Amino acid sequence: AIDADEGRILRTGRIRRGAIGAPPRLAVAPDGATLYVPSAGGVVAVATATLSPRATLLRGHRVSAVLARGRRLFVQNGAVATLDAASGRVLSRTATSAPAATLAAVVPAA
Repeated sequence: AIDADEGRILRTGRIRRGAIGAPPRLAVAPDGATLYVPSAGGVVAVATATLSPRATLLRGHRVSAVLARGRRLFVQNGAVATLDAASGRVLSRTATSAPAATLAAVVPAA
């Protein structure tokens, strides 16, 4: 955590390498309260105020990338799954042939 006004480091936390053995593709909730970390065991929801884990979503799934948009999370785990960010419930799953950790943006259909 960095003080945006002064540029000084306030807190640090250690995040393990991602599910694909590379640095994880992290996402921050729109309200800034949660950091979503993809891992070999799901998506770890980390409280930004304390940098401590508060939940694991999609537990048991190898997740290589995550993107937060509104109240939805889009995760790449061999497919692209849409999750409800609050409950972690899978709302949809779409097959993809994209390489791991390539999830970059989600644009709503017109």
